[in-house]
Amino acid sequence: MSFEGALVPGSERGRIREDTWVVNVMAIQRGTVHPNRYIIMSGDIDSRPSDASDGVTDAPGANDNASGMAGVIEDNTFRVFSEPTPFTDDLDAHRRRRTTGGEVDGPSRQIARYVARITDQYIPSLDAIMIYRLDRFGRGGHHRPFNDRGFPGVRIMETHEYYPRQHQDVRVEDGVEYGDVIEGVNFDYAARLTAVNAATMASIAWGPPAPANVAIGGAVRASAFLVWDRIEHPDLAGYKVYWRETTAPQWQHARFVGDVGEYTFEGLVIDNYLFGVASVARDGNESPVVFPGGVAPRR
Repeated sequence: MSFEGALVPGSERGRIREDTWVVNVMAIQRGTVHPNRYIIMSGDIDSRPSDASDGVTDAPGANDNASGMAGVIEDNTFRVFSEPTPFTDDLDAHRRRRTTGGEVDGPSRQIARYVARITDQYIPSLDAIMIYRLDRFGRGGHHRPFNDRGFPGVRIMETHEYYPRQHQDVRVEDGVEYGDVIEGVNFDYAARLTAVNAATMASIAWGPPAPANVAIGGAVRASAFLVWDRIEHPDLAGYKVYWRETTAPQWQHARFVGDVGEYTFEGLVIDNYLFGVASVARDGNESPVVFPGGVAPRR
């Protein structure tokens, strides 16, 4: 475990009025096969009262936001926010998507789909609702700075935020309790969301790296074909190809094709479907799906 911090200068018009050390606590668990592959899980204690610049008033920060979200329905769902395509994509990438597709298939969106699939597999009492937004309307979160630098990332959180518990002075007003206090935390729900995070990270960590340089072809023909660079991994079993209708939010079909570097879909017109490839380990764990980033040479 280590600490990383910076002295943030105070400003009369900013949230931090006096020079303040802001410190992050970091713990790193390296893998044995690919020690330099990283999965980052972040969170904070967003302990603040109604006035964001008030550094004196008591703000427990028991559950950050929406700590009062108890209820039978709420306990069964959660949201996964993800940006559609990388913020760092250049104009050429945007132009390519006009003719090849992929407007909702960036790497962050693939992680969101991965979270939903892993949740169905390991925590069937929860349903992941994929939200096709970077974050809540007009707001930001911890994953956004990573997205801004080109790293894929998603936000996992409860379905219904309870705003009286969020960023409020601790008080009772007109019979309504305000403030993020421990009494408002639904520990069972928090534990299950923690399990979602743990299962997702473990599945990605145990799985092989994703295939690289995935490309697709098949214009003006009754078949589509994928090509990709095979990866080196001691427990690699092969690759799985995925496809879905262009309006489907989640991958609908999958087929394990073995340890190969290409696959042809006979009888599937490329216009009507979207395609991707994932690496598969011998124990069944997979990488997130990779959407084709280029057009394969015509055969």
